[in-house]
Amino acid sequence: MAMTDALETTLDARELLTLIRERVPGAEWENDWLYYPKQDLRLRLEFGEMQGADDRYRASILFIMTNPAFDEDMVYVSAAAGDTPDAALRRSTEDFCTIALGNVLGSLTRMTDGVIEADVYGQPHRFHIPSTRQGIHNGDGPVHDLFETVREALPLYLGTKHAYWLELVSARVNGRPVCEARINGTVDQGLSDVLFSEQLHRQDPPAFEADKVFLLMLQDPSTAGICPFSKQQVGELTFRALEMLFDIRDEVSFQRTFRQIREMAPTKSLGYELAAFVPEIYSRVSVGYRDRGVLMPVVDRGKPDKELRCSQVRSYGYIEDAVLQFLQKRTPTKEENLHLLALSRQFHVIHEAIAAGTGIEDLRLSQLVYMVEKDYVVY
Repeated sequence: MAMTDALETTLDARELLTLIRERVPGAEWENDWLYYPKQDLRLRLEFGEMQGADDRYRASILFIMTNPAFDEDMVYVSAAAGDTPDAALRRSTEDFCTIALGNVLGSLTRMTDGVIEADVYGQPHRFHIPSTRQGIHNGDGPVHDLFETVREALPLYLGTKHAYWLELVSARVNGRPVCEARINGTVDQGLSDVLFSEQLHRQDPPAFEADKVFLLMLQDPSTAGICPFSKQQVGELTFRALEMLFDIRDEVSFQRTFRQIREMAPTKSLGYELAAFVPEIYSRVSVGYRDRGVLMPVVDRGKPDKELRCSQVRSYGYIEDAVLQFLQKRTPTKEENLHLLALSRQFHVIHEAIAAGTGIEDLRLSQLVYMVEKDYVVY
């Protein structure tokens, strides 16, 4: 028996995993995990929120998948409604099987349909396009191929990681477009805008329609490099950097602290990124403003000559996850929060814009410029 947000259900995790095993054959039990030996994929789940109102329930489940090809755990959040808590959980599980699991297993067996090439700071990276791209469609009107909608833009968003998973949603509710693109679980505003633009240009769309697809893209071994740091290492360094930033009191301690943050990283390149990204990500997460997700490294204080997306620089997402965990575990005081915000260049831009009368919901910063040296490498 499971409890989700104080609403009782009769189903536990193993029963839902059993349902998955029946719907998608090929798995065997490995303690509390399902294991697909052909794809070397392990799967478990955690209960998310359960909400109920007027004899209608909505349940979310976190499906966690691991594979040697993944740079980090893949987490897919499935949410669905039902007449009972059990029905909502079953529907969430069935949707996961339909939208995500089959596509992931297909990609891991190298069922591919061409490649996409991305240039990341001068280095080529090739990604296999999965031929299994089954999604779901609701409402009137035709099924829309969301992958084809974003395909041309994708080279700007694929980076150095060995695996990228995309969750694409394009819907119209009461005649209004609702679009979202996630890359490895994180909302990407630029790719979401591509979906939104396509929605706006549809001819005579119905009042309600919804398409959703989830797919996994694997990098070709010929272009996949080895990263000298892990997500856990970056998370630990982020926690240390945040605590160090709280102690800055003057220009001397400012210069000393940022030098120490750069030097404590296992590589010089990660040091540049920690020093640049930690205060800016903290500011964005704390204040809640949007940006374009564009990074611009500058060598020796010259002009930016290369543009990157946040999804292309693996440490950015690792640092963002760590900042979110930090704020969950430690609630900074108002004084500490303002102290860290003062270290963010982007926050100063936001503050000036708001003082000039611009609403924060209308703000979207253009890019994050950060200083590096000629030896900078994007891992």
